[in-house]
Amino acid sequence: MSESRFGEPVELPWWTLPLGLPILAALVTGAVVSAPLSGRLLLVVASALMLFVLLRVALRVRSTSMQSVYISAALALWAFCVLVWAVERFGG
Repeated sequence: MSESRFGEPVELPWWTLPLGLPILAALVTGAVVSAPLSGRLLLVVASALMLFVLLRVALRVRSTSMQSVYISAALALWAFCVLVWAVERFGG
């Protein structure tokens, strides 16, 4: 398999859009909804990194099984960050 050339069109897998929408929504929510600064920063940074990881795995990892492993692990960490934000926002 040859390396892709700069400017060459890249086809993303179908699952990048459905997985990216909640992450993008969390990114916007973290920027807009009031919460303690630490919670907002955690959600915004974690969501931005998760979008980066999602696209990186989609473009670099060829095996669908390994894509699933990497995305599942990254989503678990991201969900924990969302949970921390929710506790800081709505909890005591």
